[in-house]
Amino acid sequence: LRMDGQAGTLWQVVGGKVSSGIWVREGLDLKSARCAELLAHGAVLKELELVNKRLRYSLVSGGGPVTGWVSVECSQKSANSTQTKKVPLLERLHNNDFGLGKLGAVVAESEGGGTSSSSSSSSSSSS
Repeated sequence: LRMDGQAGTLWQVVGGKVSSGIWVREGLDLKSARCAELLAHGAVLKELELVNKRLRYSLVSGGGPVTGWVSVECSQKSANSTQTKKVPLLERLHNNDFGLGKLGAVVAESEGGGTSSSSSSSSSSSS
């Protein structure tokens, strides 16, 4: 096994646009059970572990299983060729991607470091 990643790195699902998402497995092994739900295209993931181009993640935003294992890339045959090429399913996010100020707040909140939500509702009625 090769450990490739850095825990805490954020990733975005770029694959599965046509198929409504990508498959998630319960374990590292490609033969482990599939989760019932697909991980949505555009979802943001927090890296927990990266082993041989397989990512164990925690869901930060978007639809899909809260945690699981996904492939970083897949092999795909082109329509008019017998050759296969590697197609990315996930991309690493950099600190300035997608206005990470907002995303950083989501991550902090998911880790329990968010602001305390004291909900004071002020209702004004006009007659």
